[in-house]
Amino acid sequence: MNYRFNNTEEGVITDKKVQAAVSKLDSLEARGTLIIEAGYRETDNAYCKITGVKVPVNTTGKKVGEAVHDAVKKVSNIVRNDRKTKIDKKEHARKKASAVAEAEEDTLGV
Repeated sequence: MNYRFNNTEEGVITDKKVQAAVSKLDSLEARGTLIIEAGYRETDNAYCKITGVKVPVNTTGKKVGEAVHDAVKKVSNIVRNDRKTKIDKKEHARKKASAVAEAEEDTLGV
């Protein structure tokens, strides 16, 4: 999965906890690009906003690393659930098609 930072200070991007959290996005298989915006609103009020998925993800925390970690976790769940839904739909379609094929075989007497 591709990602990029917008409106984010260099110190936030190079933070070790932020880098560790964002590296988890590399293991996700999905199309598109995520846009990550992270920083501090006040002294101990960090935020992270990730767009590029169905629903924008907003999180807060005392430190920016925590906020980014929580946001990445939510995005991972969204992507995995979307993928599982697609697989479930394909399985349902296969089962339905095989049931129709069996019904046709029964009526034809094959």
